[in-house]
Amino acid sequence: MGSSARLRLITVGQVRTPHFKAALEDYAGRINRFVSFTAESVASVGLKKEGPADIKRARAEEGRRVIKRISGQDTLVALDKGGRSLDSEAWADWLGRRLEEGDRLCFVVGGAWGLDGSVLDRARWRISLGPMTLAHELCAVVCSEQLFRALTILRGVPYHK
Repeated sequence: MGSSARLRLITVGQVRTPHFKAALEDYAGRINRFVSFTAESVASVGLKKEGPADIKRARAEEGRRVIKRISGQDTLVALDKGGRSLDSEAWADWLGRRLEEGDRLCFVVGGAWGLDGSVLDRARWRISLGPMTLAHELCAVVCSEQLFRALTILRGVPYHK
């Protein structure tokens, strides 16, 4: 893997629930044995009303917050249930090719109302972690676990190590 390889995970809304936070931190430590990884968040927009216009404005503001965190060097990967679905081996192959090319991958998890079109349009890749909607905290854990799994596949390291 290229020396400039780097992985980031941005969630809309913090991962606060203790067991999800602990799992995310655990996988971050495991991933960092292979490649630089950071997990961060942008604030979600709280709403007093949840009408369609309110949700659209909130999602747009969250999208602006995400895009402000993306540098010109980052390759944006939107985690989206409508994205490309991959099994573990295909995911590892996809990740390995991106890292070999020196991509700095930035995975983005949407908040309660999903990702804004501005984020989806900016994404070079849209990846699905499955057809079900997941809470952002759980999605962050699943993504980090799958990144770790892919890295162990690429390195030929037993998963449980």
